[in-house]
Amino acid sequence: RRAAANGLKVVLNGLHGDYAVSHGISYLAELMRRGRWPTAISEARALSSRVYGGSETTRRILWHRGVLPNIPQPIARFLPGGRREVSMPFTFSLVRPDLAHRTGLEDRFRAVVAEHGAPPRTARREQWLDLMSGTIPYNLEVADRVASAFSVEPRYPFCDRRLIEFCMSLPGGQRLSGGWSRMIARRAMAGTLPEEVRWREGKADINPHFARALIAHEHATLEEAVNTPSLLDDYIDRPALQQTYARYLSNESDYGAAAVVWSAVVMTKWLNQATFTNARSIPEGVTP
Repeated sequence: RRAAANGLKVVLNGLHGDYAVSHGISYLAELMRRGRWPTAISEARALSSRVYGGSETTRRILWHRGVLPNIPQPIARFLPGGRREVSMPFTFSLVRPDLAHRTGLEDRFRAVVAEHGAPPRTARREQWLDLMSGTIPYNLEVADRVASAFSVEPRYPFCDRRLIEFCMSLPGGQRLSGGWSRMIARRAMAGTLPEEVRWREGKADINPHFARALIAHEHATLEEAVNTPSLLDDYIDRPALQQTYARYLSNESDYGAAAVVWSAVVMTKWLNQATFTNARSIPEGVTP
């Protein structure tokens, strides 16, 4: 809205810079496999401080991101932390149980997780998995729709194929070095970005702001979508949605609950305006 008000027609968006440049945490597995253990320990120690803020110990980082990926899965699954625990997304609790059973929702989710296989053994493999996820097209579609509502054209420099191919070709040390992730970008921006920005350890979390703004500006919309019977009832367990909404109201910074409620509202609006083909109008013998 601010860009449109100032007559700007094109804006540059930093979306998916992390995927293009890569944090490179799996570089630890490369270092361990090559016998560069002192370097791996040093990197893990620096990661514990800079990236994880002390919430993860050096030993735990080294074990999970450096050692386990190099152990064959049939063996690793019997070691501490080696068994991949697959927890269902919180949103699954809102799906009607009969619909989840009929569509094999849990089995399908586990199959998707299994496609990723073992933890990545190289920084390049880790980056490839990120780039191949469905997150990128989804976020681009959302960002485009938001910008188009204000007649602004977003462009995404970090999604330039040439840049991504270049970053994919880099060795692990250009992704992670001295505990600094996305190192190639930090080095490239010397003399361009202020030093306090170039060597910033973390970044802002806008999720709580989204959660608070949603309830502040769309309270009436939320109330109607959550408490009014609609086409959404064919897909979700409304009492479960209402419980999540109550949790959200008790803590307006709860992004997890806010995101679920927001998704339900968006789906409600889409269902109400979408036109569906009457199955009985489909000619006999034709599979819809």
